[in-house]
Amino acid sequence: MEDQVLSFDGIGFDSGSEHVSSIFDASFCLAPGDVLLVRLASDRDLPPVVDMALGLLEPSCGTVRFMGRKWSEMDAFEAAARRGQVGSVFERPAWISSLNVSENVMLRERHHTRRHDAEIVREAEGLAALAGLGELSALRPDAMQHRQRRVYEWVRACMGAPKLLLLACPERGAPTAALTRLVDLVKQAASRGAAVVWLTDEAAVWTHKGLDGAKRSAIEQDRWISL
Repeated sequence: MEDQVLSFDGIGFDSGSEHVSSIFDASFCLAPGDVLLVRLASDRDLPPVVDMALGLLEPSCGTVRFMGRKWSEMDAFEAAARRGQVGSVFERPAWISSLNVSENVMLRERHHTRRHDAEIVREAEGLAALAGLGELSALRPDAMQHRQRRVYEWVRACMGAPKLLLLACPERGAPTAALTRLVDLVKQAASRGAAVVWLTDEAAVWTHKGLDGAKRSAIEQDRWISL
């Protein structure tokens, strides 16, 4: 259904390895504006929730739907277009070294849309201000401090009013004082219709007052638990 942004129905992934996290019994459904916090155990590797949500990893069982469509039913062109509607912060982000940080931030919108460039720049400037970054940086990724680059990842993920925001421990490596800025970005994205999945093992995220209205689940001993 088009009013359901992301759904996991009985999802399981058995990695077959003690070194790679598995996940079992994951079921949830997110509508536009929903925020789902998923609490992780601090001593476990990140489970492959983001990869399955993006259709990059086939679950061992169950069905993942994005905007009412099974990833497994999409051809390569539709899947690529759909992924252009998703903003993500990965555990190990990728930056294009030949572009500066700001060009990286705006790349998805320049590639997947026909928006005027001035409009894209204005949006990037507004999100950077909300994130406490000030003016957009012309530095290359490898010339920027990791902590500041991490905050730019948040901005990049929120560009273009994504349908879905996938956050894999985005607070890691960022300044502690910037967490409320991230919460503000997430709340703005949700107010514009994004569904949000935020994986975290950080107590300060789980207890943040700005996220009091979020849905909550936990992954304990590889089992998905709805709270």
